[in-house]
Amino acid sequence: MNLLLADDHGLFRQGLSLIVKKIFPSCLLQHNNCWTDVHQKIEQQDFDLVLLDIFMPRQHPWEQELKLLLSKNPQLIICIISASTDNEHIQTAFKLGVKGYICKAAEPDELQLALLQVHAGKVYFPPQMRSNKINSQNKSTCNKLTLRQQDILKLVTQGCCNKIISRKLSITESTVKRHLHNTFRILKAKNRTEAVKIARQQCLLSQPH
Repeated sequence: MNLLLADDHGLFRQGLSLIVKKIFPSCLLQHNNCWTDVHQKIEQQDFDLVLLDIFMPRQHPWEQELKLLLSKNPQLIICIISASTDNEHIQTAFKLGVKGYICKAAEPDELQLALLQVHAGKVYFPPQMRSNKINSQNKSTCNKLTLRQQDILKLVTQGCCNKIISRKLSITESTVKRHLHNTFRILKAKNRTEAVKIARQQCLLSQPH
């Protein structure tokens, strides 16, 4: 296995090399410290995996450097290892074609999981990106519920029956049933118990109106 590690911080590069060698004991590991050298290395030989920091010394913005690298070598498996946790940087890197993104603050166990996953041909998303995606999905679901449906769902989680809900909100029981029917449909829940479970899992009731 031929592996290229590119980072302009020598101490970090050496420390990361030790971890990588433990994960892939038989790998041939080469080092670089700038984008220019990375381009040259990859033109000269094939690599099974490339680990690189996007903010190394460069002639062009890192987005252009990465785009150029992958346009010339579309089969290249690249995993970014960066101090940046900016969601825009992470999304841009994936749009350009990288297979993984690891933050430098990650624990060794996460690094091992990411590298093994990427080497196996899968894509590795950092935890914060997965969290942002979940939060976005939850917000989207909550936005589909009307304020009245959210009020009714909150009372359902408190164990209120339809009659009590109708009294508390000054609406008819039939109206409560109609709202619950639509709420179940939006949440893809089969019944009250399942709707309450979904609402709690997705923290829907804590969303601000």
